[in-house]
This record gives sequence, C-alpha cells and structure tokens, in this order.
Amino acid sequence: MAYSQNASELKEFEVMQIFRSDGVDSGPGYWAEPLKKTTKTSGGKDVVSTRKVGLSRLDDSDPRFNEWRLKLGLLLKQELSPAPQEGLPWFVPFPKGYWLYEKSKHFLVSGYPIKGKLYKTPQEFGVHLLWLLSSSEDRRDCCCIFCNTPDTEANTSSSNTSNASNTNANTNNAATKAADASKTGPLSAATTTGPSQGQTTAAGGQEASTKISTLKNRKPARLSATGAVSPAVYQPPARMPTVSALFRTGELVWYSHEQSWRIGLITISESTWHQITPIGHASVPMPKINKAPTDIRPFLAFSVPQVSQEALKGLSFDDVPWGDRVRPLQAAGNHNAVESLMLDASKLGALKINRSYSFFNRFGANNGTTSYKGIFLGAERIHVDDVLRISQTPPGQPPQNAQQPEAMDMVHFLLKGIYTMEASAGTLFFHGDVVRLVQSPVPEGSSILTPEGLPPVLLEEATYRNNSSTAAAWKWHWVAVEKNTWRREPDIKGRFYSMPRLGPILLAPQMKAGPRDKVAPALNGRLDAVLYGPNVGETKTRAETVRDIIPEHAVFKFDEQEVQFENDV
Repeated sequence: MAYSQNASELKEFEVMQIFRSDGVDSGPGYWAEPLKKTTKTSGGKDVVSTRKVGLSRLDDSDPRFNEWRLKLGLLLKQELSPAPQEGLPWFVPFPKGYWLYEKSKHFLVSGYPIKGKLYKTPQEFGVHLLWLLSSSEDRRDCCCIFCNTPDTEANTSSSNTSNASNTNANTNNAATKAADASKTGPLSAATTTGPSQGQTTAAGGQEASTKISTLKNRKPARLSATGAVSPAVYQPPARMPTVSALFRTGELVWYSHEQSWRIGLITISESTWHQITPIGHASVPMPKINKAPTDIRPFLAFSVPQVSQEALKGLSFDDVPWGDRVRPLQAAGNHNAVESLMLDASKLGALKINRSYSFFNRFGANNGTTSYKGIFLGAERIHVDDVLRISQTPPGQPPQNAQQPEAMDMVHFLLKGIYTMEASAGTLFFHGDVVRLVQSPVPEGSSILTPEGLPPVLLEEATYRNNSSTAAAWKWHWVAVEKNTWRREPDIKGRFYSMPRLGPILLAPQMKAGPRDKVAPALNGRLDAVLYGPNVGETKTRAETVRDIIPEHAVFKFDEQEVQFENDV
C-alpha cells in the first residue's frame, strides 16, 4: 500500500495493520450503477452507460484518507494500549475491502457486507475494527452501529454476512461467555453458583491485542505534514485519565472461585489480566492468583453477607483475635475450619476496607484547605476526572419514596477536585459537575457537553447507546445539570462504569437482548454494600488500611505516575 511521503516535512508513527477483514468493496467501479438506456458505439456495439451514485472514491494517498487513518489509530491506541499517551501515534490502514469515499463534503466508509451501510465517522468504523481484532465470528459480539441491531434485523442480515469474514478465529468473544451473577450472598457456598474457571476465557482485550501486528521498521513509515491535521487534534485531551477504566491496582473486587465468588485486592494490573491477593487474615497466607477481567466483578456488584459464625457477629475485623482462633485449628489439621474462619475474616475485612478512605497525590494546601488528585474511597480507587455515581436526592433534601429511576434518568458527577478542610475535620468534599444522559430532543436551555470535552467513560456510554438505540433518530447527549457544585462522602455511591465495558461481564444475557439502551448494570452504593459495622474513616495509606487483612509481603505495584503517597505539591 502506497502512502504519501514528502521528504521535506515528516512525522513518524507506528503502522498497525489489521489483517482480518469482512470488507467487500472491490475497488473502482464498486459504486457504479447501470443506466436504463444503452448507447451504440461507432462500431455498432451496444454499451451500457454507467454513473456514480454520488460517491467519490478517495485516492490512497489523499491527505484526508491519511487523516482518517490517524484518527482510527488514536481510537484503537486508547482502547488497546496499556499506555496510550506514550510512544508514537498509531496509523491504521483500512482492512482489505474497506475504502473511504466523499459525498457532498461528507466522508463515508464503504465495504460493510451489506452494501448500503456506510460508516460516517472514525468512531463508528473504529468500533467495528475492534470486533475484527477479536477472535469472535459472531456479529452480535460487535457493538458497531450496523452489527449491533435488534434481533429481527440481525437474523435477516446474519445469514447473508456470516461467511464474509476471512479469519480462522473459532472462539466467541470472551465477554459473552461471562455468566450473569446474583447480587446476594456470593460468599455463601451453599446458596451461590457462578462460572467455573474452566468455563471462562481470556478477556476481550487480550484477544484484540494478539491480533495487532506492529510494523516497526528500522526506518519508520512517514507521513507528509500535508496529510495530517494539527497535532493538537490527535493528542488526547489534557483531562483524559490514563488509568484503567475498569479494574485498578489497590481496588477490592470479587473474583471467581470454583462455583462461587471470593473477595480479594488487586495487587498488580496489566492490560489483559490482574493479580489478586485473596483477603482474610495475614496469619493464613493464601496464594496470589491471576484473573482475566471476565472473572472479576466490582466489589459493589454484590452485597457482602453476614458472617457465618455466631461468635463473630457484631464484631469488627480489628475486634477479633484471629491468630488465637486460627492456631488451634491449624494445629489440629482442621483445614475446613480454617477456610471457614478465613471466609468470615474476608467479610469483616471487606467491611473495614469499604468503610475507610485514604488519599494519594496531594496537590496543594492553602488556608486550611488541602486538595488531592486521588482517593481510595472504600473498595475503589478514584482519580480526579473520573465520573462518579451519586445520590439522586439533592443535598439537604430528604429522600422521597419514589420509584427507582431508570439508568438513563440517573445523574452522575464529573469529578474535578477532592478536598479536606481543617474547619470540617473528617469531612470529604468533592467538587465537580453534575451531568445527566438525556435523549433528543434535548430540553430547552440544557447545557450540552461536546464530545471533545467528555471524559472517555461518558463518551463510551453515549456512543454505545447511540449505536444500539432502537430509535435511531433519538440520540443521547450528556448535559450539565449543575456546574461547579459540591458533594460530600455520603452522596458518593461509587465509580461510574460505561456499559460497553461493564455490561459484557456483568449482564451478558441482557446485552444479547434488545433494546440495549434500556439495560444498565445494577451496582450497590458504597455505604449500602455492607449493612453493618463501624465507620473506619481516614487511614494514612492503602497499605495501612489493609494491614493484617493480607500478608505483609503482599505489596501493591502502583504506576508511580498514577499513585504517589508522598506530598507531590
């Protein structure tokens, strides 16, 4: 494939070639249509005249074509790279059978197996490329605007397009194999079932990453400056977080264990797997385990059941002399009793962690007010620029006995700052904007947030709903309900997870059934996840919070650019 190479002004990038394709655009003439009349040549032969259907096929070296390739590279790098802001920008050539056209100053991507379906934006096409990078051959696993259709349309189109892919992949997307789990008592072995480890596969991100071939030439491929727009367009917004959007080091999570779920702390996070240290008591070390995201659930996905032993009820984790209780059991070789005791220890340990908080990345202090860039709030690790689930009831108003609102009616909090004040010791203050997802037509006077200004999690949510909505004309938009407002600790329910990330592992069956824009993962509020026990409050560090809950030698491997416990003013 030839690209424009202007030796005077060069920009390096990494070419990310996608070898799998279902594209059917056969090249010049693909969009030519015969006219109803024929003409005769001077030789007397009949010739069928043709015309274009308003589509102008761009040349391979057209700067506008290269602009799309760079935009696709930005999107895929943000999704697939463990460090998207590092290294050279990605340049993504179109898979075989796809091409860019221009029509009335608009750009359209041709090649989808159903000829009349054209992608209008890099975002729309990029979602389909993510599916091509996976090992799935089931179009229902694709979240793009054309594959992700109601069942009635999908049944018709799938028979015509199921053979279009030229890949040898033979396994389904791992996300669709994750079992849906109950929200009650996952630690109770007698009442809880879950997917066995043998029935789950690696995370979709792992599948996708193995399908990318990075072409790192000794002399990197180069793109003429005239073929690229201003670099500012391709740089992620300054506010865009680089931390994981789903599971993060230091977080308390549920992980699959045989036919049930157990609780552990993520001590190492990689792009496709997480190392988890089971919690209990430090006197009984348990082996660390590696889990794919499909085998993990946010802590707030389930409720923690009561301890099973009567003698422990009403006690906090620190009230129990765990060593004194476990030593006689170990001496007697009663391994089942030790395991049962550690299960109860994990419940009380989870309660302690969830009712505590610790700061990191101190930003500044002035006139008795201290600001931070991050906080371990209970089970979760929260950074400035994250989006939080908050209480629907405005501050200062008592809750009403109203029906639970649908997910799209709930408000969320775009976090801008975390503060403490000497005048209000022990109180957490969260500063930011209250936002809501609304469907067009947007209410008059609403302050619509532009896609360029949205954090990734909000952009993912709106894009997913717009691509999967059964009413294509009703588009979703994020609007600001309150700007520069304040919330306190009891108002914060937890992190907000976008549907395309959390849905496949938490609500796999529902995600298969439409309309998908009516489905949302149900998560507990932070202070609702455990209904008993004292409030712990602030601890110095995360390690101090979990002291005695995990062995001393278990350490968190934080990215130093993400989490620092020193005062980095």
